[in-house]
Amino acid sequence: MIAARIDRGAAAVVAVTAILLAGLAFSTGGAIDVASTGSVLTLVILLVTAAFARAAWTGILPRPFCGSAALLLVALFAALTALSVGWSILPGASYFDATRTIAYVTVIAAGALAAQLLPNRSREFAAGVMIAALTICLYSLFSRIMPTWFPESDAFARLRMPFEYWNAVGAVAVFGIIGSLWLGTARGLGEWPVALSYPAGGVFTVALFLSQSRGSLLAAVLAIGLWLLIAPRRLRSAGWLAVAGGVGVIVTAWAYSRPALSQDAVEMAERKSTGLVFGVILLLMIAVLAAVGLAIERRRRTNPLTPARRFAIGRVLLIALAISPVLLAGAVGVTSDEGFGKITSSVSDMFDPDQSAPANEPGRLTQTSSLRARYWGDAFKIWGDNRLHGTGADSYTAARLPYRKDTVQVRHAHGFVPQTVADLGIWGLLAIAALTIAWFVAMARAAGARRAAPTRWLEGSSDARLADWSLALTAFAFGVHSAVDWTWYMPGVAAFGLVSAGWIFGSGTRLAGRPAVEAAPPAAPATGRRAALLSATGILLIGLATAYAVYQPARATRKVDDGYGLLASGRAQAALESGQDAHDLDPTSDRPYYLIAAAHKELHQPKAADAVLTRIAVVQPANPETWIRLADFRLNESDDPRGAIEALGPLLYLSPNNERGNLMLTLAKERLKQELLREALERERRELKRKIAKLKREARAAAIP
Repeated sequence: MIAARIDRGAAAVVAVTAILLAGLAFSTGGAIDVASTGSVLTLVILLVTAAFARAAWTGILPRPFCGSAALLLVALFAALTALSVGWSILPGASYFDATRTIAYVTVIAAGALAAQLLPNRSREFAAGVMIAALTICLYSLFSRIMPTWFPESDAFARLRMPFEYWNAVGAVAVFGIIGSLWLGTARGLGEWPVALSYPAGGVFTVALFLSQSRGSLLAAVLAIGLWLLIAPRRLRSAGWLAVAGGVGVIVTAWAYSRPALSQDAVEMAERKSTGLVFGVILLLMIAVLAAVGLAIERRRRTNPLTPARRFAIGRVLLIALAISPVLLAGAVGVTSDEGFGKITSSVSDMFDPDQSAPANEPGRLTQTSSLRARYWGDAFKIWGDNRLHGTGADSYTAARLPYRKDTVQVRHAHGFVPQTVADLGIWGLLAIAALTIAWFVAMARAAGARRAAPTRWLEGSSDARLADWSLALTAFAFGVHSAVDWTWYMPGVAAFGLVSAGWIFGSGTRLAGRPAVEAAPPAAPATGRRAALLSATGILLIGLATAYAVYQPARATRKVDDGYGLLASGRAQAALESGQDAHDLDPTSDRPYYLIAAAHKELHQPKAADAVLTRIAVVQPANPETWIRLADFRLNESDDPRGAIEALGPLLYLSPNNERGNLMLTLAKERLKQELLREALERERRELKRKIAKLKREARAAAIP
């Protein structure tokens, strides 16, 4: 693997794993829309299909396939997501969410296949996952070292790149901490790989704290706690955490003291100068941790601790761990003006929907207030009115409108469970309950659970077995993070947890200590080749059909974008045809309708444009964008404020505090007032003209000069 002398197969597993995960993260970034991720998800499906087809053709596809039951549950969840398009209030969003979930199924399947084809490569696979996370975190930190190389919109203190979302960076940093913790406690590797885990841990620690993600901190604490509870090398783990984490915290404290790294919208000149100093400090941290890690590893090999000293150090650590909650509670009680009531107050803030979000500054890490209680409360209200099947996958943004009491625009419920029950109702809740049970069974198997204390489950385990446990904790950390955030929707983040979960599902037989699943033995030459050909062909056909269905929303989006380009060049008829093609490719999306309406307007067919916009508003009445577009067209293109007010009625009934709708209603009313005033003036003018004409006739009749 990463030892001093490695074989090509090991290097290939590390490199391929790291390149695929990092490549997926950088190619999709923080995008969660079909235009940015549709093509990449299609490519993922094609790659996994090719891997399975090749395994079937060469006769190495395991039969039975370990983890097939878990994969079936995930596939059923994806099928439920696809079926929800039929009843969704946002069918376009549900269709794309179905394609994303299908792609996620293939990622899990790829991890399960890799676990069975490479049963002795757990260490390499875990190292590849860690290197991918390290690449992302270094890139994110580099955005603070050289801020001029990145978009001006990245003027926040919290790390955002490459996902443009700080909590996503924090989640990847947690995945990296788990992997580097395993590497730092390995016994069968060379000195340098273990020593390099220390600077990697420092980088992950700094990235985690500079993301200021409380959900990531929660995931890190729980994952590290499970590692210390179950993994046998607790003294080494504690030492590694003290050194790598401690130095990382020191660097973070320095960064927090600099406005350019802890406050938003700081002048570029200050960010640039501070960034250079920050880069030097990071390089110094890496060098110091590498040297310290190498020294610790060499001493461990030449002068290991005696059992008595191990026992003494372990006892001290246990005592420190036992009294740490008391010390923490005491510190809070002494330093806070509220005393020990601060603890109760913090807990109540966590579940108070009226709390505001904390500011983007380091102090937020000590606060429990959040908007999540509000989002979750709205999600359960949606579920209360749509208990059986919800409102459709990824429809929370529109379904929340009748229930919200604020004007915050939010696309997701910031929690996988509330989002799922709002979107998919009881059926979705049952699906994730089954998946959760299946996962904890697999995780218990990875932990070596048996009738003994958890501290003895993995006693005497090899580096490879502990690599499996680190992968299980990576998937666990992703699950914890998804429970309090919406990183599930980001393929570049989700892939870390999903492929790790797939590896654990696929390693079920091996982790349980039973004989490994063997590939199907070849039959007679002719019969065996024919069966392999049929199997590979079937896999290819299913994979290609799935990829084709997944790619349609991306094709439709590209057609719409091309259509607007044609409109800009004055080719309205071609744009109209492009919009119709986009609608044929993805009839669930509302975007082709807007393009078709714009083309009709350019062709001087306002009635046709109005009819198209009216049709999509009637088809998707819960979609606020449809009514906004219709009202905007009537107000600004047809000069019909009455029609605009009529179009805004359904929108403001569903969402009385819709800011865009209320602004447009105000404009429409003002326009209507002016129109009524003009009509009144015109009537008065006509009446006055009539009276003048009458007076003239009467004057002529009376011979009045």
